[in-house]
Amino acid sequence: SDSRTRLTANTMVTHPAPTAQPGEAYKPPIEVLFKLKTDRVLRGLVIPNGVVMTVAHSASGSYNLDSFLSYLDRHLQPLTPEREADFDYRVLALDAFEVHKTEQVRDFAMDRGYLLIYHRGGTTSIGQWNDTDLHLQLERHYNDLENLDLT
Repeated sequence: SDSRTRLTANTMVTHPAPTAQPGEAYKPPIEVLFKLKTDRVLRGLVIPNGVVMTVAHSASGSYNLDSFLSYLDRHLQPLTPEREADFDYRVLALDAFEVHKTEQVRDFAMDRGYLLIYHRGGTTSIGQWNDTDLHLQLERHYNDLENLDLT
């Protein structure tokens, strides 16, 4: 039954990348949203040290407005007085998924000091930074893990 479990991975890239610990490469955060009715299974999940990952659940395995706002709350840096004084406002680029285009998401992002822009269909392979700069590495690691499972 595990092979039929639906999950959604939400990834994020930033520029410039936040400062990592000395001697370590920056690891962008990832969130895995599992198709689960309750968080019972997630409570026993152990995330290895050094992995920047959060987990969540929804009945469908897809993000709805509430779960996406929770994701943003966990991963968007707040607009601190220091950021505001430095005019450190940021751009948050999202795809045109219906949930991303809501007024609530726009207002939440603005409260955190992020201006929303959307990339439209057909631009993913050339203009969606997660796909051009992050997912290839994730896919390679995933394939390596999948190959280990087959041996």
